[in-house]
Parts: sequence; structure tokens; C-alpha cells
Amino acid sequence: MDGNPLQKQFEMLLQKENQGYAGLDHSLASIFGAVLVSSVQVTKPAVTDFAMLNRVQELEEQIVKLKNCQSPMLSRPMSTMALAPNPLRLDPYLSRSLEINPGQLITKEVISQGGFSIVYKGVYKGTDVAVKQIFDPNITDDLLDQVATEIQSLAMLRHPHIIQIMGIVSPPQTLSILTEYMPLTLFQILHKSQVSLKDEQRVSIARQLAKALLYIHLSAYVHRDIKTHNILLDHRYNLKLCDFGLTTLQESTNKGLNQFWGTPSYMAPELLQKKPYDNKIDVFAFGNVLYELFERSLPWDGT
Repeated sequence: MDGNPLQKQFEMLLQKENQGYAGLDHSLASIFGAVLVSSVQVTKPAVTDFAMLNRVQELEEQIVKLKNCQSPMLSRPMSTMALAPNPLRLDPYLSRSLEINPGQLITKEVISQGGFSIVYKGVYKGTDVAVKQIFDPNITDDLLDQVATEIQSLAMLRHPHIIQIMGIVSPPQTLSILTEYMPLTLFQILHKSQVSLKDEQRVSIARQLAKALLYIHLSAYVHRDIKTHNILLDHRYNLKLCDFGLTTLQESTNKGLNQFWGTPSYMAPELLQKKPYDNKIDVFAFGNVLYELFERSLPWDGT
């Protein structure tokens, strides 16, 4: 508050209103960003100082408006919104920067469906997006952690060949991640179409994926779920890597060795044997993708 031109008016308003509302000092402190004590001693303004009294009245009216302010998105008081629990346990600044107004999102056809999520094509503010909506009615802490991991990883990793996060909807009943939209997956091209890829197109896809992996590893992350289902393409075969729900920092790779990470057909032997591992498991999966890219079949089926 030091140096604030409204300090005197603020102190006088505090002295006046504390007689009838003991908690006002905390509300004012929150609004003005001040740290206060309840025993503020000030001199009451002279009755003849009408300009000062009018200014105090204006401040009172502004504070009443702020206290009763409603969020247009959530229709809840500001104080309630600030104290609302964050089920994803995201950094508050990250959560606020990514949270969107779901009223501005239009969902269309289903693109794909996984074990606990459905991916829709959507439109947000006139831009095509992919909407990954969590549909599991029994959302566990582990699932929430996986969703939070994907959000945090996508927010941290910015690269031309990594899918870009566009926003989130965090309430559990509509929990969703918005990313940029890509129309194809490498899996669809190789196994669900009659498209004949030229050698230079295959090499280009391999090179783009290698660049994405190099960036991820240089950033001290391990993806842990490299597979053709998670390699997105547009009609010009520009590549974006997606699905970062199993991503972890390199330093955390050997936590939870008794758990399975990834898809069996792409998993390195050390993962299947539940042994210590590092980012080389991504390199192993990358090799499987290369074989699949050129042969249109997997080197082994994971059984």
C-alpha cells in the first residue's frame, strides 16, 4: 500500500466500516493487495471535507460491487470461484491460462475412442480442434494424474512436430483437453486405407518423428507410448506426436516398476520384464514404428 494515492481514503474507509463489519479489513486487503492489522489508527476526515467523503462513498460502492461480482462463465461469486477445488491439481496459473468457456466449444463427430476417453472433432472460436473428453464415470486419482500429466507436458513441450494444446475444461463431469486438429493417424494410413506411400514420404514421416523424439529427450522427458496410433498427420503428411498421458521426466522413469507403461507391441524388453529403463524405450518403439512404416505390419504383435 505504500505510495498508493488511495491509501488515506482506504484507511479512512477501513476505520469507518470496521465498526459494523469486522471482516471488511480482510476483504479490502484482498482487493487492494495489502497486508493489514485490525488496529489501524487514523484521523477521521473533517465533516467539511466533502470531496474526500464523496470519494470514500465511491470506494464503498466499488467494493460492494466487487464482493457481489458474478462470473459470467460459472455464475458463482468471485470468492467461491477462487476457493473452488482443482481436481487436476494443476498449477493455478497454468489452469487459469488454459481454462476455456465451454459455451464457445462446439463438438461434432467422434474421431476415436480409447479406454477412458472419446476424441471428438470440434470447433472453438472458429478454429478446428480435437476434443479429448474423459468419459469414465468413476474418475480415480490415477486417471486425474494421467490427465494432468498430459496437460502439463503439452504446455511445457512446444515443437513443430508435437501437438499443441489449445485449452482445457476442468470440471470433472466435462473434463476435456483441446488440441489442434489433425485429420489422420499413421495407423489409419498404414492399416485402414489403400494409400500407397512413396519412399520419400515414408522418410519424411520418419524424420519428423525423430525430430520430435530428440526434442522430448533433450527436454529431459520420456514419452513412453510411441506408436502409430499417436502419430497424427495432415493430408500433406505433416506430423504431430500426441497422447502425452504416460509421459514422465527422465529422473522419474524407474518409479512404479511394477506397472505397465505403453502398448505391448511397442514396449521394450526392459518394460515387459519390469526392469529399470530410460529414454531408450522410446528409441525401441521408434524402431518398431519404422518397421511398421515400411512393411505395413508390426515386427511382432506383443503376445
